[in-house]
Amino acid sequence: LLRERFERLAAAGAVAGRTVEDAMGQFNALCEGLATVELRNPRALGDDPEGAWRRAIATLLRGLAVAP
Repeated sequence: LLRERFERLAAAGAVAGRTVEDAMGQFNALCEGLATVELRNPRALGDDPEGAWRRAIATLLRGLAVAP
């Protein structure tokens, strides 16, 4: 499912200069990092952890649209 979504992003030009595998790896690294921080300290992401996740993922997706 994740690959299909990133393939759609790639087809739309939203992973500029990256392969689908690279973009998926960057997404995975962000998610694993956020999960680790949240598990280690449930308050680390502030009063709105879901919002923190959404903002981080939105920022990553915007960044993927820009060539490295």
